[in-house]
Amino acid sequence: MFETGRRSPGGDEIERIRAETARFNAEAEKIKAENERLAAQNAAARSKSLEEEELTKWEYTRADVRNLEKLNQLGEQGWKMTGQSYGTANEYAMLMRPKRSNQTQSNDFSYSR
Repeated sequence: MFETGRRSPGGDEIERIRAETARFNAEAEKIKAENERLAAQNAAARSKSLEEEELTKWEYTRADVRNLEKLNQLGEQGWKMTGQSYGTANEYAMLMRPKRSNQTQSNDFSYSR
């Protein structure tokens, strides 16, 4: 049953609603297609970025923990202390820093006193 005061839509009103619905559906399809295009573009950019991204490479050294001057010099060169040996005759600090691409790795792991 219809509420009093309301009338059912006539033929012209139904056609107007159908035309408006068709316009909305067409616009929704355009938006959906654009979203899919942007999602694919974004995925391709992320994939390329991950392929180009290089993992950080590290180099390590060690130094006598009693030689603060040497530890300070290494700190100024970008070395970061990551650990320390305890209870051995030669106590030393382990240090690391990001390996520079144009730098050859030093194999000098001697203790300095």
